[in-house]
Amino acid sequence: ACARSDQYDQALKLYKQLLKKKKKKEKSLWEYKIAYTYFDRGHYAKASQAFQDFLDAYPNHERKDKVLWMKAWAHYYQRDFSKARVYWKKLQQELSKNPYQDSLIYWIGRSFEKEGQSQKAKELYRQVAYSPQYDYYAFLSLKRLSKDFDIQTLPTSPWIEEIKKTQSHKLPKLIKISQDEHSRLNTLYHLGLIEDFIRALQKEKPKEAWALAYQKSMQEVWESPRVYKKMSEGYPTVYAPWVLLFSYLHDFPPQVTWSIMRTESFYNPKIVSPADARGLMQIIPPTAHDLAQKLGKESFNVEDLWNPAISIELGVYYLSQNLKHFKGNLVYTIASYNAGEESVDRWLKIRSDLDWDEFVESIPYTETRNYVKKVLKFYYFYTMLYPV
Repeated sequence: ACARSDQYDQALKLYKQLLKKKKKKEKSLWEYKIAYTYFDRGHYAKASQAFQDFLDAYPNHERKDKVLWMKAWAHYYQRDFSKARVYWKKLQQELSKNPYQDSLIYWIGRSFEKEGQSQKAKELYRQVAYSPQYDYYAFLSLKRLSKDFDIQTLPTSPWIEEIKKTQSHKLPKLIKISQDEHSRLNTLYHLGLIEDFIRALQKEKPKEAWALAYQKSMQEVWESPRVYKKMSEGYPTVYAPWVLLFSYLHDFPPQVTWSIMRTESFYNPKIVSPADARGLMQIIPPTAHDLAQKLGKESFNVEDLWNPAISIELGVYYLSQNLKHFKGNLVYTIASYNAGEESVDRWLKIRSDLDWDEFVESIPYTETRNYVKKVLKFYYFYTMLYPV
């Protein structure tokens, strides 16, 4: 708890006290926590030594793989890339049949790239890029092989181009309206007159209204378990009218909305989590009330979270506000949807100078780190299939 609230010195003091008091068999836990706290605070030289002491004392410990991984990163952050490779290669031997091989190959490649050994890096990126898994690291590798490594730039490869050629179901382009029309429609929307907004939009731009009329039928489809299962496969553009509408109004990428929806609820509007997060976008009631108040929804009730349109509106609004808070950085925004803005702000105090792929790997919460990787993978697929 101390480490999670920036109280690193107190955390270290507590761990060292516990290390003295606890039985020998419990020492390894506190020694690991001390090493990890040094690492989390950005004291990488101390962390590296503490992790080495741990490996020397417990050569066959169950945390050995985790410690090797962290020690590699401690060297990487100190720009000792050759030493980082030593420990990643040790992990490759330890985990010869492990699905995490792609991540190790990718980061060994990145360490070569950091040293200016671009040819060695590209050879390793190609190994991962053409992996049959097409996972997060495959997309990272494809982007590294491309000229532009900006997070919002779609990577290119032969198999992606083939999918784009054969993919006939593409979303229509977002509507284009004049400044006067925008002002009037915006007024209707912010007054809460959503139905009037849609009717006005369809009247003034019937050809570009991207099938808002089928919203009702979209809701009815979900009542059929058979259709629900079928539509849940792959990367469907469920509730497209609402996702596109609120993404347009709040200037947020709709592909990210679908990716988060897929990760949070797998498109199920009736799901509830153990933490009481509800609906498509998995929003907890206190957060929902706060968002509804900011949007001027005075009649909001917690039961409204089961309404797909409201869940999407609140979720997109929250994401758009976080995107502004993090100055347009999608990685920080996605991480904050899972861990909260305060946590991401805290991590950035130490890690703001990292490239975005390095930042993702540095996220101290395992759940959030895996969450961001999953959402980004889905985002790349959605962007590839539906380039709105």
